[in-house]
Amino acid sequence: MLLRNASALEWGMPPAPELVDVRLTGGTIAEIGHRLERRAAEAVFDLEGARLVPGLHDHHLHLRALAAVESSVIVGPPEIQNAHELSERLRTAGAHLMEGQWLRGVAYHQSVAGDLDRWRLDALVPDRPVRIQHASGVLWILNSAGIAALDIRGDAPAGAERDDTGVLTGRFWREDEWLGSRLPRTSHDFSGLSQLAASRGVTGFTDATPGAHEVDLAGYLEAVENKTLVQRLCLMAEPGVAEPESELVTLGPTKVLLDDMTLPTFDELAAQIRHAHDADRPVAVHCVTRTQSILTLAVLEQVGVHEGDRIEHGSILGVDAIATIARLGICVVTQPGFIVTRGDRFLRDVPAPSRPDLYRLGSLLAAGVVVAGSTDAPFGDPDPWVGLQAAALRRTLGGQVLGPEEGVDGPTALALFTGDAAAPARQRTVAVGQPADLCVVEPGTAGYAAGPGPEIRATFVAGRLIYTAP
Repeated sequence: MLLRNASALEWGMPPAPELVDVRLTGGTIAEIGHRLERRAAEAVFDLEGARLVPGLHDHHLHLRALAAVESSVIVGPPEIQNAHELSERLRTAGAHLMEGQWLRGVAYHQSVAGDLDRWRLDALVPDRPVRIQHASGVLWILNSAGIAALDIRGDAPAGAERDDTGVLTGRFWREDEWLGSRLPRTSHDFSGLSQLAASRGVTGFTDATPGAHEVDLAGYLEAVENKTLVQRLCLMAEPGVAEPESELVTLGPTKVLLDDMTLPTFDELAAQIRHAHDADRPVAVHCVTRTQSILTLAVLEQVGVHEGDRIEHGSILGVDAIATIARLGICVVTQPGFIVTRGDRFLRDVPAPSRPDLYRLGSLLAAGVVVAGSTDAPFGDPDPWVGLQAAALRRTLGGQVLGPEEGVDGPTALALFTGDAAAPARQRTVAVGQPADLCVVEPGTAGYAAGPGPEIRATFVAGRLIYTAP
């Protein structure tokens, strides 16, 4: 394909005095020049003076969960603010379902109606199975009809909470895999979310769902083959999963999930990380609390760091942690968009002395830490431009500024989402030899640091057109 008439290549570059043509061959940028001659059978796409930039890569999200949201109802803030609104939302949603069909709610937070359990859900929806996911993603709450539908018969998993009398409360902690094995199997269609992401200039995802094995890989390969998933995919997978023979699907680090309620011992975490390293796989350790980051860094100090080791989220990182991360050379994959969507809650619930440690960015970069950006969708807004804006402005939905000293300029914010999936420090650029994962930005659209994301005219993955604006 030959892209004609680009006014500039990448953000921050001034419009060229003469428009530039870019040739894409074999999935890479093969040539850049003025008035390149069209070759036989070469498709031509006229940019008409638009800007050509690297496509965005979302370095941490959960694709199947995001696809499932399409068949779910939002039951948390900002859409749902109180118990009355929750009751109305569940009642309305249930009225559109067939008898016996599961009602699935997502994004619940206890600020709406307190801590839910089976009995509180029974009062809201007594006549059909219901499962509600907490906004954190760590907890599912089922009503009595839902528990009955699982047919547990005494073999409830360790994360199934019980009351003082031994009765299941309906609260299941970190039991996604177990629940998934008991629930009706669904075949996720990624086409809607994939095309929406393409319209935002997204050319790649890293799926961070823990515990991925060959069956998960096969499902994604099928989605890429039938083009319901058109982006590149880097899949976090367990040691032993073989690298696929695919142009668009690769394996990333092994996900290590930490939870303060079931925190492993030092030796247990060390053994888990060594197991991945021995298989020549880096780790991506989930760290959303100070305790989790301290334990992780202490273990990596002893075990040693494998190239590509990452900390996911880094939600609360003290100054001492920054110095250790920089010294060890670990990448932090963070979600600046949470400053927007959860920032007002942080200001209300997080003690003032800890607020400077929330979703650090500028201080990490200043210390030489490699930082990559992501959405954590569906637990965060799937639009990466929300994260880009938050990285620059640090402004909450309520208009408050949280940690202004952690803000960065626009090009730095964009760079969070344009690093290579396997090595975020390696920035993709619009240059000969680089992957042809690109997006075309309409001239004159709003700046991404001060408003909504720019208008995307076209998106390319491996030199193939995956989106063009209507």
